[in-house]
Amino acid sequence: MPKRILVIEDNGPIRRLISTYLRRDGYEVIEAEDGHKGLEIFLAHPTDLVILDMVMPIKDGMETLMDLRVKFPRLGIIAMSGGDGNGPEPYLEIAIRCGASHILPKPFGRHGLIRAVRRTIKSTADF
Repeated sequence: MPKRILVIEDNGPIRRLISTYLRRDGYEVIEAEDGHKGLEIFLAHPTDLVILDMVMPIKDGMETLMDLRVKFPRLGIIAMSGGDGNGPEPYLEIAIRCGASHILPKPFGRHGLIRAVRRTIKSTADF
């Protein structure tokens, strides 16, 4: 049975590209355009992993990350960010401190994404 991944990303083309990469690698993918919708989807259809953008409208990635981490402490969460024009580092450093399993600075390629997903699934499968 393929692993299920929830991709929460407000940028539609980026969200669809990530989903395409994941599906090509054999994963089942569910998409959400913001943290609020992502939490609703996750609660209704839990997944093995969440890939989460940090900078989003409505409910940002940090708030979503903390909500997921409190309720699901063993869930694999990959935080990704391109930053706000000053680079992704501040957002990703905070994400690690708040419980992200792995971070992924944007832009990234297919291989970097798949490597991060495999590593995160492997490390959270040990729980």
